[in-house]
Amino acid sequence: MFLNHLNAVEYGVRLLKGWSVKRGGTGASAVKSRMGAAFNVVGAELALKTITLPVTIKGRDQHEAAGRLSAWEAALADGKVELRLPDGFYYDAYLKSCSEPSYDLPWLISNTYVLEGVQRGPLLSLKTQPDVPFTVKGTAPRIGCRITATVPDGAASFSMAGVTFTGVAAGDVLCIDGLTIRVLVNGAPGLQKCDIIEWPYLTPGRNLLAGGSAMAVEYFPIYY
Repeated sequence: MFLNHLNAVEYGVRLLKGWSVKRGGTGASAVKSRMGAAFNVVGAELALKTITLPVTIKGRDQHEAAGRLSAWEAALADGKVELRLPDGFYYDAYLKSCSEPSYDLPWLISNTYVLEGVQRGPLLSLKTQPDVPFTVKGTAPRIGCRITATVPDGAASFSMAGVTFTGVAAGDVLCIDGLTIRVLVNGAPGLQKCDIIEWPYLTPGRNLLAGGSAMAVEYFPIYY
């Protein structure tokens, strides 16, 4: 198990059998017509998963064990964290609750932590040409992405992924960053130079992006 790219053993932490990841509800409901069998589904969304981590924290003595417990819990409770679990997936998660620590031995502490988060893979990058299909991994209905392209020579305006930029010049590097929710022109804020209304997203499987030149696409595969 890794926490924010650091192996949990650095904290003296060992993940025990019985850890689990459980999918939450969909948040969906249905509205049925008064006549017939027709209905519409509303409110569906990707629910956060519940991650339960039973662990032991070990030190050379009681003082070291307590210090490692404090360091581990401080890191785990530091807002949004990244976990990598033995199933090979990453989880962007936050600590929801934890039990009171139990001292099995003066130098061996047990505790259970409950987090909620999104299951994903590592960041993937690809290059695509306009209207040339490419395949996206993951199973979530919508997957945020970062799209980058360079304005070609002679272009007074430039379009990519349905967003048109004006006031740009040949060689400008444009980025629609749906991962951090910002628009950049040559690395600087550039929201005022485009007509973006909705952040572009990918879907699992075959995708197409419209644009004026080749584009670099980055995304995290998200799993339902």
